[in-house]
Amino acid sequence: MRTTKLDTTEFSFDILGPGGIPGGRITHQYAPAPGGVSFYAETVIEVTTPVIGRLMNRILRPLLFSKATADHWIRHNTQETGRTHDILPALYAAAHPEGR
Repeated sequence: MRTTKLDTTEFSFDILGPGGIPGGRITHQYAPAPGGVSFYAETVIEVTTPVIGRLMNRILRPLLFSKATADHWIRHNTQETGRTHDILPALYAAAHPEGR
């Protein structure tokens, strides 16, 4: 993995394959919303290397990211984001001890 953006609005990273070739990306975006925070997550499995990327996507993507894998990933993300409200206050308090 290689972090591509980490700030107050987004945490995104590339998924790296053999030789450091990007094989996809994961994006998490968040923003204040009435009564809390909005959260958006996106996973893209795609090799963008010219010429060979198209072939690898056609052949390897279905093998590496099947429907079962997608279902598991959706369940994982739902569980992970569903626990954010329990974890985030403790992390914030630890990072900002002067606010206690």
